[in-house]
Amino acid sequence: MIKRILCFCLAALMCCTILTGCGKGNEGTKDSGELNNNERAQAYFDKAGIKTGLETVVMTIGEIEITYENYRYLYMSCRNSYEEQGVAKTADEIKAEVLSELFYEAAVQTLANRYNAGLTDKQKSSIEDQVKSLIKTYSDYGYELDDILASKYMTANVYEFSYGFEYFLPNNVFDHCKDPENNVLDFSEEAIDEKMEEYDRMLMVFVGVNETRTDANAQKKVEGILEKLSNGEDFAKIAKEYSDDTGTDPAVGFYFTEDSVDENFKDAYYALEEGDYTHEAIQTKDGYYIIYRTAPDKEYFSKDLYPYYAFNDHLQETQESLSVTYTEFFTTMFDGKDLIPEKGA
Repeated sequence: MIKRILCFCLAALMCCTILTGCGKGNEGTKDSGELNNNERAQAYFDKAGIKTGLETVVMTIGEIEITYENYRYLYMSCRNSYEEQGVAKTADEIKAEVLSELFYEAAVQTLANRYNAGLTDKQKSSIEDQVKSLIKTYSDYGYELDDILASKYMTANVYEFSYGFEYFLPNNVFDHCKDPENNVLDFSEEAIDEKMEEYDRMLMVFVGVNETRTDANAQKKVEGILEKLSNGEDFAKIAKEYSDDTGTDPAVGFYFTEDSVDENFKDAYYALEEGDYTHEAIQTKDGYYIIYRTAPDKEYFSKDLYPYYAFNDHLQETQESLSVTYTEFFTTMFDGKDLIPEKGA
């Protein structure tokens, strides 16, 4: 999603701005008469010459109002990303992508309002402290925070919302919903069993091909692992000792739905009997996988996975229940022409 990716990277991007600006005087600030990115963005929206107020509502999703400054940030960030990649996109294509993100945000906000799970006073204070810290840091280097934010098509309001949404709000809603005492999600054994039936589980050993390991060396390592498995050594133990996939607990493995894995993994997995492994590794562009078919662990699934999956279903249902209403101003914002030409055109 657009905003989650951009907001997650924002702090790092801002730090880079400071570091690259050191020793260059005030190049990062706006010179007299020079337009910042937010001002340049007006050319894409004020087609009828209307002066846009930042708090102007451009659409309502459910009961959540979307302001011009928030929409501008999402739209221009998305557009800029495609432009840097040299990917041709029309205004309508970018609008559709932005609308998808806005529906997600609106669904989270709708549930936060419904369950009184908005930002806490402590979280609001944390955001205020973050902004104060940024203001001081940039001031020490001769920059204005507003100019730095404008370079990302942001305002202080948008930054505060994005920060709160990225780090707090969805978690607040999830924490409320996953508490069985709040009676939001169905934690009955029948519901858990039904959801668990959608998922399969595999353990895996991954042997990567990279700068420090050639393909030939990777194949040699795979042969050694397969030999150990053929001698009856425990798959989870082998995975813990030899797998390059440090992000997956070797004893837990990977839970997946049939339509969520590549065809080569799917074919190999369903060709196995439960308790068996692939006696030939699956080759990918990144390396080799040996997979082991095993049954889902109901205790683990119920405690660690089901609340997350059930919440996602609840959030999706909420999102699908919302509808969008555009304001008259929104219809004046675009002319529908191609905004980004094909690379090299």
